[in-house]
Amino acid sequence: MNKNTENQCFVMMPFGNPFDEYYLEIYKKAIEENDLKPVRADDLFRPSPIIRDIWEYINNSKVLLADITGLNPNVMYELGLAHAIAKPVILISDNIKNVPFDLRHLRILIYNTERPKWANKLKNSIERSIAEILENPNDAILSAFLNIKPETKKTDKISAELIEIKQLIRSQSTNETQEVKKKFTAEMFAEAIKTARHLYFESGWEINDIKSELIKNFGIGVHTADSIFHSSIN
Repeated sequence: MNKNTENQCFVMMPFGNPFDEYYLEIYKKAIEENDLKPVRADDLFRPSPIIRDIWEYINNSKVLLADITGLNPNVMYELGLAHAIAKPVILISDNIKNVPFDLRHLRILIYNTERPKWANKLKNSIERSIAEILENPNDAILSAFLNIKPETKKTDKISAELIEIKQLIRSQSTNETQEVKKKFTAEMFAEAIKTARHLYFESGWEINDIKSELIKNFGIGVHTADSIFHSSIN
């Protein structure tokens, strides 16, 4: 495999229809609009072990797309590899409820095939997301892995916290449940962390009670409250 492939975008997704059509008509075209080369595992026609080639695709791609609809085991495995080496990944799914909680801080594009012009809307969203990630790749990397690669530019503590806040806010905006939504500032994040720590370590509150208190006091959603709690005790 050619090592000079840093301008490629590896697409991790199930095979077969309708996903093959999604790739050709939506994902591939959106990637090419950003002057990147789209590649997928079924482009491989070599005798070498496929996992080695998939690893090279992941490692050499500038940005990755992952359609995790149905939580396909192969896709989730490849996504884990990408996260482990701090690669920026755009997640795509047909239902936010099927996205594992630990991934909801990342950029997630939700599509609904029953809505008018859904394919065109998804294509436009992918185009914009890729362009934004090319400008700020760290926004699409789980904060725990920001400094995992030696060649990756180190992220100072303040920048990492700001990225985490941005991802928390994004997790609220992409959640389709009827959660209370409110502008969540850096000051509110710091205060929520302080509150959660006090209630847990000093007052001995139960975890669910702490989360309920965060939701009530800060006007945030269930998933954001959960993230704040876990951040506060780490």
